Amino acid sequence: MITCKGCEQELPKEFFAVDKKRGTGRRYKCRACSAEEFKRWQQTGGYQTRLAKGRAERGQLKQTDPKRRWAEMALNNARRRAKAKGLPCTVTVDWLVSASPDVCPASGLPLSYTNATSLADSAALDRIDNTRGYEPGNCWVISMKANRIKSDATLAEIEAVALALRLMMDKRLSDGVQAEKCEPYAA
Repeated sequence: MITCKGCEQELPKEFFAVDKKRGTGRRYKCRACSAEEFKRWQQTGGYQTRLAKGRAERGQLKQTDPKRRWAEMALNNARRRAKAKGLPCTVTVDWLVSASPDVCPASGLPLSYTNATSLADSAALDRIDNTRGYEPGNCWVISMKANRIKSDATLAEIEAVALALRLMMDKRLSDGVQAEKCEPYAA
C-alpha cells in the first residue's frame, strides 16, 4: 500500500504508475490525481507554449535540413522495428545523414527527403540482409519504389522475374506487338 500525495488515500501499488527512479518503484500520486493534475496543466499557457515551440523547431529543422529530419524519423522507425524483431540497431542519425545519397543507387530515381513515405521517390532505410539488424554494413538508403520491389524477395527471385519479363517483352516484339524493349534502370 502507498499513500497518494494528491488525495492522501492509502491505495494498492497498482493504482500508481511505474517510476523506477523512486524507492517504491511507483509514482508519488495515484493515476487519478496525476490525470487531474495533467488536465489542469494542459489548460495553462505553459502547455500550449511547449507544443508551439516543438512544432516550430520541427518545422524549422524540416526546412533547413530535410535529410537530418528524415534520418531522425527513419532511425526511430528502425529502432521500433528492430526491437519488435529482436534485432540490433546500431546506426546513428549522423551515419544516416552521411549515407543518404541524392540519387537512389538501385533505381536511379532522384531521392526526396521531404515527401510522404508512400511516394516512389521517397527515401527509405533498407536492410540488405533481412536476417541481420540495422547496422552500418547492412543498411543503405534507397527509394521506396526500389524497396517495395525488393521487399521480401531474394536476389534469385528478382533475377527470375526480370528474366521472365525480358523474355516476355522480347516475345511480344517478335510477334509484332508495339512495345518498348525492356531496359535496365540507368544508374
